[in-house]
Amino acid sequence: MFLQLFEGKPYLAWLLGLILGLMMASDLGGPINKAAYIFGTLTIANGASTVSMAAVMISGMVPPLGISVSMFISRKLWSKEERESGKISNILFGLSFISEGAIPYTSKNPKVLIPANLAGGAVAGLVSAVLGVNIVAPHGGIFVIFLARTTLFADLGTSIGLGILFFIAALLVGAFAQAGTIYLITFLNKKYPNLFQFKKRRKLRS
Repeated sequence: MFLQLFEGKPYLAWLLGLILGLMMASDLGGPINKAAYIFGTLTIANGASTVSMAAVMISGMVPPLGISVSMFISRKLWSKEERESGKISNILFGLSFISEGAIPYTSKNPKVLIPANLAGGAVAGLVSAVLGVNIVAPHGGIFVIFLARTTLFADLGTSIGLGILFFIAALLVGAFAQAGTIYLITFLNKKYPNLFQFKKRRKLRS
């Protein structure tokens, strides 16, 4: 896999995190998501704690969390039924590293949720990698956060403490980035209904 070109190169960590984040958030359990996940698990096969695995896990947790955050701060964008069924359940899905929790909402409103998922995943993966967050667990989400470390500090205690803090920070930044993107795209769609119809109009003219 071409991602091996970036693994183990600190100066390319941001790019690796960005790509993995996009892949994890792209199809929510589909082949692209699974390819990124398999790559992450391969990097920890020898027992090493890696930045790739952390980026994969954190960005995979974001889509459901971002939707939940949006339901809390942008209530008018969601129906009462969606809020009642999704606010808490998506928190649980996200914290458990179950990206598929976002599928029902994404399939219902793909024009908004697909780019929002990608934005949240990309930001989370990027921030995670830049902060040097690494983990040895292949799954578990928030329940294995105590295994998080950061490569930015050599001292073990500092690496553990800040690794956990940075893990949470990357997760929150990604979730709020996604919620913000949901709001922005919805706003633009309402204010400029033809903004994203350029290709369609172009085909009709031809």
